[in-house]
Amino acid sequence: MYGLKLMLVILYAPVVPHLGARLDTRYERLSKTFSDFNGDNFRRVLRRFEHAVDRCREERQNVLPMLAEPNDTVDQIARQIWPHEELSFRFGPTLAGITDSPEEELDEIFERMVLSQYPREDKQSRSDDEIWTVYKRPLAEKAVVSVLRQTTRFLPG
Repeated sequence: MYGLKLMLVILYAPVVPHLGARLDTRYERLSKTFSDFNGDNFRRVLRRFEHAVDRCREERQNVLPMLAEPNDTVDQIARQIWPHEELSFRFGPTLAGITDSPEEELDEIFERMVLSQYPREDKQSRSDDEIWTVYKRPLAEKAVVSVLRQTTRFLPG
């Protein structure tokens, strides 16, 4: 038996009203960690979760605002979507805020809280000549290039 850290963000904005979720479907690190990891099953579970969020969103859109449950929280909604306690599915802390554009906010939170946790691809460093080409023309236009001298300065360390 092992546990998985499922990376997802659910955003619920009752005033707008809006309910949305973003899930990380990549499982490379999980399959490297667990020899018997089933990637197809993992993605199937995530699709079921997404469909449950969609159904919950549709149900809420069909309710008149005056009949909506005013004290609904994202925790309560999450338990409606994924009620099975025996699956050990747990949500992290609930954060709150105000937004006029929940879809953009959801994307930004997902980027910051989930995608940023993955290592970035190493970008190739540019050479001095490549960097110089960016600045040479504007400096030449200001007639500054003729007074510049190449220097190398080592920082104390």
